[in-house]
Amino acid sequence: YNGFGEEVHNREIQLTYGKSVIDVARRAWRNPHSLDMIVDSIPMTEWLGRKCGAALTHSRFYVPRLEKSCPGPIATAPLSFDARAVAPLPDRADDDIVITTIGHMNQNKCADAVIKAIAASPILSKRCRYRLVGMITRSERARLETLCHEVGYDRINFLGEVNDAVLTAEIDRADILSSLRKPVLEGASASAIEGMKSGRPLIVADTGFY
Repeated sequence: YNGFGEEVHNREIQLTYGKSVIDVARRAWRNPHSLDMIVDSIPMTEWLGRKCGAALTHSRFYVPRLEKSCPGPIATAPLSFDARAVAPLPDRADDDIVITTIGHMNQNKCADAVIKAIAASPILSKRCRYRLVGMITRSERARLETLCHEVGYDRINFLGEVNDAVLTAEIDRADILSSLRKPVLEGASASAIEGMKSGRPLIVADTGFY
C-alpha cells in the first residue's frame, strides 16, 4: 500500500522470524497466493503484535503468537452476535440435501474440495445441491465451473453477494453448512457461529478456531 519494495518486505519478515525464513520471504513476494507456505512459516501475527499496546483475540488460536510479541495485556473474548431468525432444521419433504458455503468465495474456502467430494459419490452427486452465497470473482467462478464440468457435477448455484434477508433465507434453506478453510487464518469464523446458532451441522477442519 505504501509502495515499499521487496527489500523492505524481506527485511521486516527477517526481523520478525530470523534469517532462516529469508528464502520463504522471497518466494512469498513473488507468489503471494501461496497461503499454505505463508501461514506455516511467516503468518506475520508477531509483526502485528509488536505494534500493539494490547491485544484482544476471539479464540485461543492466536494467543501463543501474541504472547511472544505483544508487550501489553492479552485477553480472549468470544465473537458473539444475535442469532438470526432461522428455524431448527426441519424434516424435508424431498430427498435433496442442500450444502451451503457462506462468505467471500476465494480459494481459501475449499469449494473445490466440496465439489470433488460430492462428485466422487454416485449417491451424493444425485442428492446434493451446493450453493455458494457470497462475493466471488469472475476468475474464481470460472475455475469452479470448469471443475464442475470436468467432474460431471452440475447441481451448483452461485448466488454472489446477497443482502441480509437473503442470507438468512439461505441459512434456513441449508441442511449443511460448509465452513472449511485451508489454511485457517481467522481467530473466529462468523459463518461457523451462524451455523451453530441455526442448529445446522457444519463441515470444518480440525485446526485453529475450529
